[in-house]
Amino acid sequence: MQEARNVLLLFHVLSAVLMAGPFWLLMAVNERARMGSKIIYPVDRYMENIIFKAPRRCIWWLLTILLTGLLVVWVDEIGVSGFFSNWVLDVKLGVFLVILTLLYVVVFRIEPQIEGFLEKLSPDKPVPEELAVQLGALRKNRKKISAICLFLVLTEVILGLQVHSPWPLYLTISLLILTGIFAWRVFSSLVLYGWL
Repeated sequence: MQEARNVLLLFHVLSAVLMAGPFWLLMAVNERARMGSKIIYPVDRYMENIIFKAPRRCIWWLLTILLTGLLVVWVDEIGVSGFFSNWVLDVKLGVFLVILTLLYVVVFRIEPQIEGFLEKLSPDKPVPEELAVQLGALRKNRKKISAICLFLVLTEVILGLQVHSPWPLYLTISLLILTGIFAWRVFSSLVLYGWL
């Protein structure tokens, strides 16, 4: 049974690692911002082609994380009662649902609107100012959600390490504050040197 648990944990952690999409998308958006706010059709079309599919991929990673996480809970014989006695599992499940909800908003609300605006553009015509403003607002909302998702994914990792042996509350809170600062930094600037 230990081997099954190890394999499940491997896929659980790998899926969490592959959820790094919010970080890299924020980096791409911040790099694009260095070119100014004016819409440059080929650049913006290329960026949206990359960004558009990322949240959909994240949904599949999330579902893998949920499935493997539940299976690990089952293999560890924590059972359903563990969700009533282990606050870490409760918070992890709540954070998971928030991430899934945010991805739903991006995939089914924001992305279709952005695509609708981009379909109205062409490389040889100037972009109407009103359209540029509306597109910019949608992109800004998506960027905020991406930063929140980055914070929440890192929160899941911090909590995941505590399922069997919770850390002192001050340490957990301190790490979550540092995670929030890091997510804000990634949201608001280019991170050129890893954590710095």
